Order: sequence, then structure tokens, then C-alpha cells
Amino acid sequence: MTAAPNDRADNRVLWMLWRNAFRLAPGNTAFLGLLVVVGGAAQVMTLLPSAHIVQLIDDRTAETALSWEQLFPSIAGMCLLILTAAVARALVYTYSWRLGRKFNGDTRARVMHAVSGPPDLVDVENPAARTRLNTALGVGPSRYNPGGALVRTATRGLFSVQTLTGVVTLSFVDIWVGLVVAVTILVCRRMFARSIAAYALELIAHAGEFQRVDYLRDLVWRPSSARELRIFDMWSWLRQEVLAAWRGVEDRHRYHRGSVRPMVLFSAAVFMAGFGAAFALAFVGWSRGGLTTQSGVLVAQVMILLAIGLSRTVVDADQSVELGARAVPTAEELIRSAERARQAVDRAGQVPVAPVGIRLVDLSFSYPWNNGADRVVRNVTLDIGPGQHVAIVGPNGAGKSTLLKIVCGFYPAGRGTLGLGGMDSTDIDRFAWQRGIAAVHQDFVQYPRSLLFNVATERDADIDLVDECLADVGLAGLADTLPDGRETMLGIKSSLSGGQWQRVAIARALYKLRKGGRLLVLDEPTANLDPTSELALSNVIRQRATNTTTLLVSHRLSLVRAADRILVMDNGRIVESGSHDDLIATPRLYAAMFHTQAAGWVHQ
Repeated sequence: MTAAPNDRADNRVLWMLWRNAFRLAPGNTAFLGLLVVVGGAAQVMTLLPSAHIVQLIDDRTAETALSWEQLFPSIAGMCLLILTAAVARALVYTYSWRLGRKFNGDTRARVMHAVSGPPDLVDVENPAARTRLNTALGVGPSRYNPGGALVRTATRGLFSVQTLTGVVTLSFVDIWVGLVVAVTILVCRRMFARSIAAYALELIAHAGEFQRVDYLRDLVWRPSSARELRIFDMWSWLRQEVLAAWRGVEDRHRYHRGSVRPMVLFSAAVFMAGFGAAFALAFVGWSRGGLTTQSGVLVAQVMILLAIGLSRTVVDADQSVELGARAVPTAEELIRSAERARQAVDRAGQVPVAPVGIRLVDLSFSYPWNNGADRVVRNVTLDIGPGQHVAIVGPNGAGKSTLLKIVCGFYPAGRGTLGLGGMDSTDIDRFAWQRGIAAVHQDFVQYPRSLLFNVATERDADIDLVDECLADVGLAGLADTLPDGRETMLGIKSSLSGGQWQRVAIARALYKLRKGGRLLVLDEPTANLDPTSELALSNVIRQRATNTTTLLVSHRLSLVRAADRILVMDNGRIVESGSHDDLIATPRLYAAMFHTQAAGWVHQ
């Protein structure tokens, strides 16, 4: 089992939680702290008037009767303290939930702003970083969030104040009784906290299993997957997978709950022994005349109150505090790392001027989560002149798309150097560089917005240019067929075919190119098009991209044969380079791939 963190680390996390809450809402946080103190102390103080009433009854003789004047102060004080404690507890719950919701919203907004700020995609695609992101947003395996932890720490604060007040009261009556109760509570709380913390950390450590359950469950509801499940009759498979994954999660829950149970039982034994000893000491003192009736009743009431509070607070609060509070340092870590990346980018303020030449020297790259063990791009040296049209081909996993992402600044250059427009990539403002890239990716986004927005992606769109770009891709009359013309919400009021969406994505890239794009990046741009449409669009793209450096990745070799230069990648390296005719004349990888595809076309 994962070792539980020490108390100092736990206190640091809780301090960070409340410090951030105070930063967000100082007045509400301070008022909540005051309510916690008043509510916890008032609940113990209500016992003083009741013990005094018992003493008055005990002192009453047969000849004397209790008068209203004697009882009224104690009864009024007890009622006032009970009312104060009840109102304070109600306000603690109300304010803590309100502050918790606000805290959740602020944390999620800061984290999402942070992860969307830096130009790198490494943290977005890193599985470990995605788990950290889920933890920071409170959507990980625990289903607890920072706001919930804030609520629970406020609840636990009530018991802490109540405990302190109760122990002080007991110590005034009998120092040994107070000491035994204090030690018992501290030991029990520490043992409970360590076992619950270990349980919580185990759940976080196995976040992938919980995410798999969520993923499989979402397959049922996602329209695209639900369609395929019906077409390929995969329901029985999915049902078995969901049940197996869920049983695995439940078994892990059961195992870790079982591993915590001995510590909980031992804590319960310590609890009963400690409070039993305290009761025995109080009874001996009362029987020997060392304690008055009032003191004895007060001791019994305080100990019962503390015993109930200890059992309820530990069981209810500790798990959610441990799981939820851990989101806070994770969120802060994400925000700090994003800020460092943003500052590094801000220090580099230059942008290359179009047309852009690209120079790579001994460039290698591996994903950080592989610890450099598996290099996706290996020792690539390459010169692309300004305005050249370059195609990159190769088998799956050869590193083609990764190389594009490095050039676009989505991944750091890694080992080696990357030059853009005569400048080193480390001296370039990557935000501005990326804003100047026109691109069509194989997993392009279908925005649930208007046709106008899907092409222009800006508020002040050039409508004439939008119409020209739609005409270029063969969608000149599309707007006329839609209910609201260019303002039709795609995917809501109208659905487009896969080929139409592909054309819209290409029109979006052409619009960006016409608005001043410095680089055109095409990653399988015609995957959903028939050969005739593919040829027509490739000619349009080439005409519009005149004097613009273009990088094209495609498995369809008929699309790349017109490129000025073709690069063949295999296992992260460039193994061939030249024009189509030069590469066909050499019986190597490109020629073999081309003849294989050509044979398929002839056979069809």
C-alpha cells in the first residue's frame, strides 16, 4: 500500500486549501472561520448550564423548593447557547457550500486557462498529465473536489474547536481525565487519518481503472460509437467489458477497504479503552468526594459529546478531505508549470516572415512520459526552402505527424535544432507562430457553430472571402440549401456529410491562408473524399498556396506525386528524399508503396 503522507504534508495541503479560499473570498472565508469557532465552542458550553441545573436539584432539600428565579438564568443561558450552536452550524454548512462551489469554479477556470495557455501539446497528450488534470478538476476516481474538501474541513473544524473546548473544560474539573481524553482523541484521529489517507492515495494511484469504466460507459451514449456498436453488433462485447471493468474497480475498493479495516478496528479499541479509563477516573473521583455532582455530570456530558463527534467526524470527513484536498496542490502545480512555459514563450518575441524556410539539424524527439526511451523522431536533418511544397510519406508510426507538430511548435524541438525563417525556434514567439499556421488535420474539428464561423473562426469575418473559399472546395451553393444560410448552426439545424465536413475544414485552412498564413500544414486532408474530388481539391490547394511553404502528410501517394519534394520516413528517420520520378526510379520503400497502391487501383 502506498505510504500515507506525514502530518506536516497534510497540514501544508490544508493550509494551501484555505489560503486559496481566502484569496478568492477573504470576507466569506474569515466569517466562516469565526462561525467554526463559535459553533464548536457553543456546543460544549451548553453543557455548563445543564450541569448547574443538576447541581441545584441535587442541593434541594425536602423543605426548600426550587424557585423560577434560581432556574431561569441557567435555562435561559442553555437555550441561548443551544440556539447559538445550531445557528452557527447551519451557517457553517451554508457558507462552506457556497464558498466551496465558488472555489471549485475558480480552480477549474484557473486550471483550464493554464493548460490551454502554453503552446505545447505534450502536457495535453501525456497520460500522467491527463490524470493530474482530472485530479485537479475534481473529476478523477474519487469524485471529490476541492470545494467538497473545503466543506469537510469546515465541518472537521467544528469538531476541533469542540474538542479543544471540551478538553480544557475537563482539565479544569480533573486534570487526569482531561489528559486521558486528549491523548485518546489525538491517537485515534492520527490512526484514522493515516488509514484513510493511504486508502485515498491508492484510489488516486489507480485512476486509470476508473477512467476505463467511464470510457466504456460513455461508449454507450456517444452517438458515433453507439452507431458502430449497432452496425457491428458489439453490444455483448461492450456489456462484458463494462461489467468486467466495474467488477475490477469494486474488487479494488473492497481490497483497500479490507486493508484499512484492521487499523479502524484497532483505533476503535483504543477509543473504547481511553474513554473507558477516563470514565473510570471520573467515577473514582466522584465516589471519593473529589467531584461534585455538577462536575460529575459535566464530565459525563462532555465525554459523550466528544465521543459522538469523534466517530461521526472521522468517518464522514477524512476520506473526502484527503481525496479532495489533494486536488489543490495538483492544480497549483499545473498552474505553475503552465506559467513557466508561458514566461519562456513571452521572452521570445520574434515571428518569421512568410514565405518561411525550415531547417532541422540532427533533430530527435521522444515523448516525456517515455523518459526518452523510445524516440519517435531520430536524427532528422532537413532543409526546406521558402515556398516549397513538401510531402511526407511512410508507414504508420513512422513519425510523420510528430514531425509536423514539432514544426508547428506543438512539441518542443527536443535534441537538435529547429530553424524557422532563419531564426532558431527558441527565439520565436510560438503563440504568434501558431496563429500564422493554416492547417487541415485528419481529426479536424466539427464546430457546433454556424457555417460562417466554421470557415472564418472569427467574429468579423470577410463574407466575400468565405464565399470564395467555399466555392474553391466545391461548396458554392451549400449556404443556399441551409435553413439560415451561412448562419445555420451546423450539427443542430443541419447535418453535413463526412465529405462536406472535410471540404469545410479545407475551406477553413484556405481562409486562414488568404488572411496571411505563413505555413500550410495538411495532415491527410482528403481522407473522406473520392479520388475525383481529391484531385480537384489538391489542384485548388496548390494554386492557392503559391509562394507558401506547404507540408503535406498523406498515405495516398497519388496526392503527393505533384509535390516539389517527397520525404519518406520510416522508424523516425528520413530514409528517402526526392521528386516522385526520382523515387520511383529507385526500387526502395517509396517505389514499393506506390506500386502496391497502383496494383490495387488497377485491380479495382
